[in-house]
Amino acid sequence: MPATSEHKPGRSAAIALACLLVLFIGRVSAQLWQYFWPTDGLPSFSDWQSGTLPYPVLVASQFAIIALSLWTITRMMRGKLGPHRRVGLAVLVLGILYFGFMAFRLVAGLTFLKDSPFFGVILPAIFHLVLASMLIIVGLHLRRSEARQP
Repeated sequence: MPATSEHKPGRSAAIALACLLVLFIGRVSAQLWQYFWPTDGLPSFSDWQSGTLPYPVLVASQFAIIALSLWTITRMMRGKLGPHRRVGLAVLVLGILYFGFMAFRLVAGLTFLKDSPFFGVILPAIFHLVLASMLIIVGLHLRRSEARQP
């Protein structure tokens, strides 16, 4: 089906990516809120920490993810992202591995860590799964967009 002004290749992928991005922005916003205006209604600031990166580096990388995602969504909506079969395969494999590892981490954490299963295991894993899903969507889009080219 040729692309029309009503249906451009990548529109569905862009919408799915945008929905996941809204979830990720909510996570980043909640973390920033706890940093500047701590409240009892949200998990404590330390519960949002990854433990791997210092907070300034973490925030900068989160804003970079948001900016890159917005750029990707815009390109998808305009039908200007792809085809990139090899890049798509690499992104797809990375996303699948990331998703699998985070799913394993979630199950293992719920099995072995009994102290703080929601904030210590579930909440961080959910947002890693969101990021992995974003990679999978982009990878699938880049792989499928090649078939749409005349």
